[in-house]
Amino acid sequence: MGMPLTLALLLTAPIQYSDPVLNLQLDRWQTLNEQCRGGVSYNCKDKSEQNRQTCEERKLKSTKTACWQRLALGKILNSKGCEFQSKEWPLDYWICK
Repeated sequence: MGMPLTLALLLTAPIQYSDPVLNLQLDRWQTLNEQCRGGVSYNCKDKSEQNRQTCEERKLKSTKTACWQRLALGKILNSKGCEFQSKEWPLDYWICK
C-alpha cells in the first residue's frame, strides 16, 4: 500500500535542481501561477458598496500583476532551457536541462 502513496508524492513534488537560483525562480513561478489563477484571497465583504468595489479592483489588479510577472519569469525560464509542462492545473510544472 505504500507504493501508490510514494508514487503520488513523486509526481506532485517539485523537481529540485542543483542551481539554487533556478529553484527559487521555479518556486516563484508556482506562487505567481497560483495568484494568477485566483489564489489571492481578499475579504471584500465589507459594509459599504464603495469599499467592496475598491477591494474587487485591488483583487483584479493583483491577479493581473501576478499574471504579467508569471509571463516575464516564464520567458526567463525558457531562456535558461526550461520547458513548461502542463497536464492539468495544479499539476503545471517546468523541466529544465
